Amino acid sequence: MPSASRLKAILKIEFEALPNCCGIGDIYLDENNKILYLPVITLRANSEVILRNLAAYEATSKVGSTQIRDYVDLMCGIIKSEKDVKLLKDSGIIDGELLDGEIVKMCNAMTKSDEKPDEQSKAHITGKQATDLFHDAGIVKACKFIMKCFAGCVKYMKPLFAVLVLLFLALQSFCEIFDCRRRSSYGRAAFDELYAGALDAKARLMLPRKVYRY
Repeated sequence: MPSASRLKAILKIEFEALPNCCGIGDIYLDENNKILYLPVITLRANSEVILRNLAAYEATSKVGSTQIRDYVDLMCGIIKSEKDVKLLKDSGIIDGELLDGEIVKMCNAMTKSDEKPDEQSKAHITGKQATDLFHDAGIVKACKFIMKCFAGCVKYMKPLFAVLVLLFLALQSFCEIFDCRRRSSYGRAAFDELYAGALDAKARLMLPRKVYRY
């Protein structure tokens, strides 16, 4: 599930709080207007314990519904950073005394359930809908394609890098044995002496020959 800030940045989705008379069964995503409607939730110091107990009670009940668990998974999915919390607070969806960092920590501690979700759950339907829209976005597809190509290049670059390292080590060992630096300095000195250093600065240049008239 993409975070709230990424949904807003990539899909331009806005978040709006449902009326107080609505609950988790009224969650929905308006694709035409790009608005995600969520119920208002008040978070306090004991909210994590309450949510866990409600999800556990729902799992042991004979109703067979997983709406509470799906709602918790949805909220924990769209909250991954303090930026997401601030966005939901500004939209009036999150209320309470907890700080942004505390809410992020609470959501990260509540791991997503591995059990099969309720196909009729509004939270599950909306979360899947938003996820599909996000992955169908052009920029997301382009990023996936680039990452796939880069991963393929890295796959072939690893053995090439290993060969280059071995060649470098072999060259280094060769220079240590045969003293490449010393040989290079000798060669340079010979070159300078041959082409530049042997000329005497005070030497007279060759004068042109005198022409005699007959």
